[in-house]
Amino acid sequence: GYLADSEEYNGSTWTEGNNLPAAKRHHAMAGTQTAALASGGRLGPGPDTATVEQYDGTNWTSAPSMNTARRYLRGFGTQTLAIVAGGSPDGSADAALTEQFDGTSWTEIADLATARNLGGTSQNSSAPAGWYAAGNTSAGTPNSTTEEFTVSLTATTAAAWGSGGNV
Repeated sequence: GYLADSEEYNGSTWTEGNNLPAAKRHHAMAGTQTAALASGGRLGPGPDTATVEQYDGTNWTSAPSMNTARRYLRGFGTQTLAIVAGGSPDGSADAALTEQFDGTSWTEIADLATARNLGGTSQNSSAPAGWYAAGNTSAGTPNSTTEEFTVSLTATTAAAWGSGGNV
């Protein structure tokens, strides 16, 4: 279903946290328990959304929206340097879209080589580097490829996805 619930895990038990401003599902997450982002997804029971909420360890508040509304996307990184990738902009087509959040705004950057949704990503909370593995391509076809994402913060090299080992 569509839930606004937020729960926190302390290593042994779950406790109820403050809820998201709106019920949604299939959104991307990035960050830590005290500085997180919930990006995109689908609002219940309606359309895909580009809205983003940020969490400060106590409350969820609105953050700048992504450029493209979509569900089934995945994310990694920090609250001030996050990556979201893939997904489905209309529930039927898959996207290769990748967007980067710098703490202020979202920018479309290097797309995935394979458009997909519902894969798995790493959660590296110290840098915008990680991977996107498996998932489904158009019409729900399983995909076993892994793509690794890197970005240089000190050089003029653009961010990029590279091939990784298959799942």
